Amino acid sequence: MKNPLARFAPKRETARSPNVTPVGVIHTQQYEQSWIPLAYLPRKHEQRMGGTRNLDPSLFKYYPLNDILDILRHSQPETSYAIWQFLRVANSGVEFDAKKITGEHNDRGQRVLDQILWRLNHPPNSGRFEQAKGMELTTGQLLLNVMMRGGCSLENVLNQAGKLDRMQVFDAGTVYFQSRENRLVPHQRQTAPGTGYVEIDYPTIHYQPIDPDTDDPYGSPPMASLIQIIVFQIQFMNDLMAVVHRAGYPRVTGTLIEEAFSNQLPESVKQDPDKYKEATDNYLRQVQDTLRNLKPDDYLIGWDTLKMGLLGEGSSTTIKVDAILKVIEQSMAAALKTLSTILGRGENTSKESYSAEMKLYSRGIESVQKVVEAILERALTQALNLEGIQGWVDVKFKTVDLRSDYQIIAEIQTFQDVLYAARDEGDISDEERTKMMREKFGLVGKPDGWEEMQVERKKSRETGTAPQRRHGSPPATQ
Repeated sequence: MKNPLARFAPKRETARSPNVTPVGVIHTQQYEQSWIPLAYLPRKHEQRMGGTRNLDPSLFKYYPLNDILDILRHSQPETSYAIWQFLRVANSGVEFDAKKITGEHNDRGQRVLDQILWRLNHPPNSGRFEQAKGMELTTGQLLLNVMMRGGCSLENVLNQAGKLDRMQVFDAGTVYFQSRENRLVPHQRQTAPGTGYVEIDYPTIHYQPIDPDTDDPYGSPPMASLIQIIVFQIQFMNDLMAVVHRAGYPRVTGTLIEEAFSNQLPESVKQDPDKYKEATDNYLRQVQDTLRNLKPDDYLIGWDTLKMGLLGEGSSTTIKVDAILKVIEQSMAAALKTLSTILGRGENTSKESYSAEMKLYSRGIESVQKVVEAILERALTQALNLEGIQGWVDVKFKTVDLRSDYQIIAEIQTFQDVLYAARDEGDISDEERTKMMREKFGLVGKPDGWEEMQVERKKSRETGTAPQRRHGSPPATQ
């Protein structure tokens, strides 16, 4: 029996592979959806997964938590954008202050510390490739480690003289602890013979968790809850894609007229049930394959054995998914520990609410920065002690402030007025006022010639020639 749509049937030598999905605006087939087809990942994932290009959320149960978070960071748009913005804001620059054991500023220690930091930021030319190891890169890696692993770790790599050569950040997710003699002994999971764990119980190894439980030395990854909402989003978007495909595009349907088809069959075929079934199945399969491979500009012309039409013609059913998408967006922002505004999906809110949200987001960033500050203090204090300097290093990130310049200036002016009033009332000294004001500007120690400036200020106050200070600064919330 001749195919009624034979003029559209693909030639045998150019027929599509059965594994390739045909393309066409009237395609009716529902195909199995995989997550992020052609998901291009960094090279380390290619080496680990054998050049994987298609990822399926049903396979997540076979991946460790750390691997899933790494994949999402590179392939899932909201996750990638949230991490990008977090690192841009959180890595705001670091201030280093050498202290004496008593807590006072150590001038000699500061000079040695500045030399250490200079060597880290400007490694000498050794005539061979040198990997970047500056403090900005180090702090960025530590911040990322805290967000993705719930903690950060680094090693002080010493040179032959026993002094700091570089600080090497490594994946905190590879650190495992074992209890021995009432203390925790760190191990690192490596591709080593035997157990696969290598003991790293050295004083130059540092580990700092965030929000650890009382009975667990490991930190709590802030993004661990992300996987649940991501899987739900993938499943929902796949279902939504199928619904839009079925309801949003017209689909061609056909009805085969069996009587007209059977009249054209030989009597030997019509009288044999097996041959008759084989002929009808082949005819039905040929028609289905032809319809699947129709191009958008093809015309449907066939014999009277096939009746054509559009499936669901005239239907006006609509699907409202706005509420579900809004829940997904809100859950996504919560799991990413960020704001919908930062993800580009913020709604119109009041000025006060927006200010409060930004303040809370800044506090969350500062809590992650404190973890990085703590591990850098331990590492740099050790480096300073190896140089023969007794004391410790105070590390602070520059203040994360997402407000406008006008708001920041207004707050600084108000803070300055408060300090002057406290000084005039005898609550603080000139030296304390200067220290607190310089800390507000991110400066360390006293300015050069501070004593001489104080003598001049005292004379001007006594003679009444001191400049009048401006009071009544505008509120910082303006």
